[in-house]
Amino acid sequence: MNFKDKIRNEIDSEIAQQYTPLIKYGDKLIAETPRIPAIEVAKVVTNSLTVKKPKAYYYIGSDAKSISILARLPKRLLDWMFYKRIKVMI
Repeated sequence: MNFKDKIRNEIDSEIAQQYTPLIKYGDKLIAETPRIPAIEVAKVVTNSLTVKKPKAYYYIGSDAKSISILARLPKRLLDWMFYKRIKVMI
């Protein structure tokens, strides 16, 4: 049994019911997230360790840069955006 399943089994059923939409949304995000090949990560790490002036941040994967932009938005706006996406799924 993995960590996620262990936690889900230990949560009180009433609480789990309240968080069902969030759990479903999280599961969907994980399933839809593209996996980054290890060789792609290794190339970026190797490059960052060998250049004279390494960047502060390296983005790996097609959605990494857009996620970093989202992270700069106000938290209330992010919460509202996620709520709207979750509400559509329910």
